[in-house]
Amino acid sequence: MSQAAPTKQDVPNLEAAKVLLSEWQIRHQHGWNSLQRFGLAAVTVSIIPYLKTDLFKVLGSAILVFPIVAWLLALAAGWHFAAEYVRCVPVQARYYQLLGEYCPERFTPQFRWQEVLARKVGWTTILVFVIGFTVLSIANGIVLWNLRLLIH
Repeated sequence: MSQAAPTKQDVPNLEAAKVLLSEWQIRHQHGWNSLQRFGLAAVTVSIIPYLKTDLFKVLGSAILVFPIVAWLLALAAGWHFAAEYVRCVPVQARYYQLLGEYCPERFTPQFRWQEVLARKVGWTTILVFVIGFTVLSIANGIVLWNLRLLIH
């Protein structure tokens, strides 16, 4: 059975809770938007050698700068997203504190597969993003190195 939305009489700090929720939403959205922008920049940098094949002849072995720079951008994206995520935590905690008894209960996993799904999305995203981009950057470097040898 669902509870009705709290009213001003139910939650004495309803206005403060609204302000905190708005603050959390802004920070949360900024973090996700930044991750997307940095990620797109990293992908763009990593595909430049495939779009401008004359760079292989001009740069030679230095063509590997593209996957390295893309990887550094991905690391920066992960770091920035993590920093924004950490900044959201106290806002969220205070928001839940103000909600009091209207605060949603924490999910308690009962099965192993639920434990995986119950992990925090932000930290899981950072981990998958950074590890995934690291693997892709290494693979990209290997492909570019082999293409460099074929083109010369």
